[in-house]
Amino acid sequence: MHPMTRADSRLELMQRAEDSDASVGELVSRLAHEGKELAVVELERLRAEMREQTRRAARAAAAGYLAIDLVAMVSLALSVGVFLVLADAWDSYAAAAFATSGLLAVAAVVVGLVARAMMRRMTQVVKREVEDLQSDGRALRGAS
Repeated sequence: MHPMTRADSRLELMQRAEDSDASVGELVSRLAHEGKELAVVELERLRAEMREQTRRAARAAAAGYLAIDLVAMVSLALSVGVFLVLADAWDSYAAAAFATSGLLAVAAVVVGLVARAMMRRMTQVVKREVEDLQSDGRALRGAS
């Protein structure tokens, strides 16, 4: 929004002075016009906010994808390393494979729990945004 200039503030003062001479119909008409302008401004603000949130979500998704790739590569390297060390120490490929599978299962559970906690937080944020939009809609309907 543009800051109010001196000319705008003078114009507003002149309009307020004219309000004392305006009829009820003119005042209602102005009120309806200002309400419409307010709704348009509010919708533009919401659009800008949604665009920003979409950009943030896209960046988070890209970062999440890269993090998943990194975790996959690290877990692959670790599991091969653990397998080779255990196979050499135990002289058994089967036991090493079983132990490595157990380690990967524990890691998968931990990653799943972290992802679940993150999704719950995101769900709460989205729920708050929806509630805000619904209350704004109710307020706009109540004002008209």
